[in-house]
Amino acid sequence: MKILVIGLDGASPERLLGDERLQTLRYLMDAGGYGPLEGVVPPGPIPGWACLATGRDPGELGVYGELDRADRSYAPPAPADPRALAAGAPTAWDLLAQDGRPAVAIGLPAGPGGPAADEGEDAIRAASRRRFAEARKVLGGDWSSCVLADDGLARVPADAADGYLLHLDAEIGGLLEQLGEDAVVLVASTYGTRPREGTFAVNDWLAREGLLELNRQPQGPAPLASLDVNWSRTSAWAVGGPYARIYLNVRGREPHGILEPKDCLRCRDELEALLSSAADESGRPLAAAVLRPEEAYKGLRGIAPDLIVRPTSRGWLATDGIGLGPATAEEADPRPLPLPTARGAFILAGAGVPALGPVEDAKLLDLAPTLLHLAGRPAPEGLPGRSLVDAAAPTDRPGPTVEDEEALVRERLRGLGYVS
Repeated sequence: MKILVIGLDGASPERLLGDERLQTLRYLMDAGGYGPLEGVVPPGPIPGWACLATGRDPGELGVYGELDRADRSYAPPAPADPRALAAGAPTAWDLLAQDGRPAVAIGLPAGPGGPAADEGEDAIRAASRRRFAEARKVLGGDWSSCVLADDGLARVPADAADGYLLHLDAEIGGLLEQLGEDAVVLVASTYGTRPREGTFAVNDWLAREGLLELNRQPQGPAPLASLDVNWSRTSAWAVGGPYARIYLNVRGREPHGILEPKDCLRCRDELEALLSSAADESGRPLAAAVLRPEEAYKGLRGIAPDLIVRPTSRGWLATDGIGLGPATAEEADPRPLPLPTARGAFILAGAGVPALGPVEDAKLLDLAPTLLHLAGRPAPEGLPGRSLVDAAAPTDRPGPTVEDEEALVRERLRGLGYVS
């Protein structure tokens, strides 16, 4: 069996599954199964692809955004290295390649970057055509699995997205013409997108709430890393992005920590209460949900944030500089890219895949177990997902007992440095 995975970063289920003009995708939908896909927090290309590949959640992999803290210092976060994320967690395509035939990956994110919005649609399409041409060469040779990621849909201007999808549909059709009857095709978006509708200057907000203090105020907007922070009087600071990640300054954990570990849970409760009434930089209610990593993830590897703040009813971008002042998204960036959301989509068809039609309750973490099941390979122990095509697999997802959950949460709190 051969497996072709095509990732269309940024495709929402409405756009990917609801456009009747996408003839290739409609053909695959009619032949197999499809549906919305619950993604991971945080959404985005690096966390999304790492989780799709391994079947592990971001906490287990230690990837909490496109940029992550490398250690417990106050140094600015560094680009996450996807090649290091799966340490000890093999990818599905590596397992599929154990018969000696190569597994080929094209266009997977190697870190933050890629064609910028101001490069224009022509540059983005040209990069896409090169990736698909490379994939066609691979399919003409000896291979076990081929993974192709295309991020153009998340980067083209909003008014060009429909035309870009038609381009992708035609390119996918060209790949299908090269496949035999023993092939499985998975088309998936690890995350969707929505318009950016505001800005939340999270470190400015923490300073106003008395939780972050500077020795000297900047003359204008400046990144936090360039400023003289009084860490001996700072309780919390944050890293921005589509989601805000807040870190506590914990005694014995950070170099100049001031919060006692026993006070961290109370401090998080207070922060959550403050965030419930926070406003963005244009004065609108923030519309946010607060996640605690020990509750959101199965494990905690690397330097996990103490709180994750995500948009709910509308998309805002968290900026982590100081001194931004009132600003709308348009003032901060005249051509803002859309923001990632944890809601993607999938289409699965080919050898061994029945005509499932719409599939409910599918999760990004189900895709690796599904591909391994179709190939007749056992999934690594402990994966939280299930095969979407295994009729014997339970459709409900039984959780741990209360006692087990309490023990797991305590272990994760120990990883955060709150308990000994």
